[in-house]
Amino acid sequence: MRADNFKTEPWGDVVTIQYQKNGGWTDVKQDAKEGDTFKLENLEFDVGVINKLSRTLKLSVDRWGLLDKPSELTFNENTDDYFIASYYEEVEVSLPPCTDSDGGIQKYVYGTVFYGSLSGSDVCEGGILNNVGDILYERYCDSGGNEKTEEITCELGCVDGVCRKSSGNDATTKILCEDTESGKDYNKGGMVSHGEAGTPPSSMTPDKCIDSNTLKEVYCENGYYAEETINCSDGCLKSTTEYGVVHGIYFYNTGCNPLTSLTSCIEEWTCTSWSTCPNNQQTRTCIDSNNCGTTDNKPKITKSCDETCVEDWSCISWSSCTNEQQIRTCTDSNNCGTTINKPIIQESCTIQGEDDESIEDGSEGGLYTSCSGCLLDDKCYAFGYRKSGKYCSDESNFVSYKDKKESCSNNFECKSNVCVNDECVSGNLMRRILNWFRRVFGRE
Repeated sequence: MRADNFKTEPWGDVVTIQYQKNGGWTDVKQDAKEGDTFKLENLEFDVGVINKLSRTLKLSVDRWGLLDKPSELTFNENTDDYFIASYYEEVEVSLPPCTDSDGGIQKYVYGTVFYGSLSGSDVCEGGILNNVGDILYERYCDSGGNEKTEEITCELGCVDGVCRKSSGNDATTKILCEDTESGKDYNKGGMVSHGEAGTPPSSMTPDKCIDSNTLKEVYCENGYYAEETINCSDGCLKSTTEYGVVHGIYFYNTGCNPLTSLTSCIEEWTCTSWSTCPNNQQTRTCIDSNNCGTTDNKPKITKSCDETCVEDWSCISWSSCTNEQQIRTCTDSNNCGTTINKPIIQESCTIQGEDDESIEDGSEGGLYTSCSGCLLDDKCYAFGYRKSGKYCSDESNFVSYKDKKESCSNNFECKSNVCVNDECVSGNLMRRILNWFRRVFGRE
């Protein structure tokens, strides 16, 4: 059992180990990788380092306690850092001089050839930085173990080192394409992850303004990376403040003017004051400044004159920290149209490493911010925020609402959400007072 009794066959990042006996070769371990084990003739072998540069594979055999040792094997009875207190021997098997991860000329499959201390991957005529075109340079190993390149014309074009298939991309090609926009959107920036599959993939390409009027829009088509150059009639813009993050890579919102926010449209309603009270009804007009075209969060535009609306605000998580500021959107579930108790929607923040007292805000990209309000369940709530019968106090913790006649400084401290002369009053009392004023001064 000598080193020349072993050989390997290439297959991606793993190898198939074969053993010669009685003039024939037999697979003893398929898809072997470092740390694997296999048995051969009552001996257990450990697979060591597979060195693609030096083309060698190290095998170790543990012979502890074996009484019948084959005479053709020599062994060392000293201890070793790798096999402590074991009888073992190590053999080094030379790998083939050339290996191809896709197993030969496979124009629809991305592969890499390793030869000597070098390597090279399948590539389109545009090269690594612009891996698109019509010609594929397919690398492979010939029968003599030499690295070769075949020039192939792709009928549907070449992208990311493979020819396009009419049926579309699939897992067998070993490449992928993922688009943050899920298609073309000329007014909104995006990032396409494509190329050799992995985390992250081998290529990350964002939408880009080629000049002040020209946009390069990148997207996925039939599962493959694609790009289009278009003219923007009102100019091409790149935001300096709004960005997204994919696999830890930042991209700025880029597209034709006017830009669409990277986030979905958020209604932002502003309302006129309530009208006077004819027929015990009040009306007002409300306009969405973002023109989303939806009315999910539109405030009420009619109400009875004796109706008192109590704000009930809820907020989304804080945005990432940009220019030492973070923002969020808050919505009044009762759509009162007033903002007396609206929580803060913008606050200062710091990026981790700049403030030793920073805490994680859970935003994508691993940014951290300090909480200036109350921290609860890994979320930061603003001072005065009302939640589940409690409010965020100036001592940075949630405390229960106060009952009527208890001392107060702000409306949100009171269960009724009404504080008068530093004392909580009941909501019913407040409504009676308002009705009294209406009766005294009359209605129009």
